[in-house]
Amino acid sequence: MFGFEVKIDASWLVLAFIIIWSLAAGYFPSDYPGFSRSQYWLMGFLGAIGLFISIIIHEFCHSLVARKRGMKIGGITLFIFGGVSELEDQPESPKTEFLMAAAGPLASLLLSLIFYVLYQSFETLSPYSFTGIIFKYLATINLFLAIFNCLPGFPLDGGRMLRSILWARKKDILSATQTAARIGSMIGFILIVLGIFHLFTLHFVTGFWWIFMGLFLRGIALQSWADVLIRSALRDVPLEKFLDTTSQVLNPNSKLEEVLEERFYHHLTGVFPVVENGVLIGCLDSDTLLHLGPNERMSSTVREIMKDCADDQIVDIRESSLSVFSKLRRRSPSHVIVTDGLEFKGIVYLDSLIRYALLHARPDFQFPPEFYKMYHRPA
Repeated sequence: MFGFEVKIDASWLVLAFIIIWSLAAGYFPSDYPGFSRSQYWLMGFLGAIGLFISIIIHEFCHSLVARKRGMKIGGITLFIFGGVSELEDQPESPKTEFLMAAAGPLASLLLSLIFYVLYQSFETLSPYSFTGIIFKYLATINLFLAIFNCLPGFPLDGGRMLRSILWARKKDILSATQTAARIGSMIGFILIVLGIFHLFTLHFVTGFWWIFMGLFLRGIALQSWADVLIRSALRDVPLEKFLDTTSQVLNPNSKLEEVLEERFYHHLTGVFPVVENGVLIGCLDSDTLLHLGPNERMSSTVREIMKDCADDQIVDIRESSLSVFSKLRRRSPSHVIVTDGLEFKGIVYLDSLIRYALLHARPDFQFPPEFYKMYHRPA
């Protein structure tokens, strides 16, 4: 949509069911009695659809402003806590950061106003109408989204606006991010405390939601802070520094039995490059090996089983370390094959980039131990 890839994470289905159920069985019957059970479920379904359309519009506004300011957007993903625009790089200036962050809450406020006007119109024509109630809910929930996202904790929109202001004043994005991320972590802790309070007052659904949102916000605040530190350490570092040139390369004439014994059982690599005379001619992935029958494993060669490498498995040697880091942190397996035209140059692993960042981050900004765990996963 508008040139952006919109994806739905599997966790979104959980959220969709919970929202439909909570609206149909709780909110609408409690606040608007007198409708039939089937009408309440239809209201819940339409309310949830309207909410997710609102979230997509909110994220589109972030993405459109970012694209207008020259930033690359990987796509928009709906997941259990709403939506997120996947930025492939960091804003180049405080102004870009502020405009991009402010676009989302402004969109939600505008949607709230539009839905409120529609609600008033239906109330004038037919008070307490089915459609008017849904519009009133959407006006209320969009106002809540705008207010919640304006909380000054990174990476919420309000936290990004705060970071842009601190960045403009201090001329230091690391210091600004650290302050905004700490506030974001603190807000997450407050949400957890509020959730526990609701549990003790027997408001279980509300309590669990606040707790989950608080845990999520604390985790994403730390991860966002780590992301900025890593990007700062990798800036201007050539990709050649991280090349592994020998350990996972396969000869196309090798027997699969030899590959299994010498490579497959000893390495967690998901994709093996197949190289002949210095040229990358194909790839052999772990899933292909796992699904081969015993006879094929005994009699086949690598050349007979290999496939063409997928586009997202290969990067050019001239690509920046930052760009490769952005790609690897969002995909699995967490390594890419590096080439210069058709010539094979080596493999770069996400772990290699992170280890370098851990050792070369600015000395006045050290990584807490939990940061490495957030990013580390088997190759």
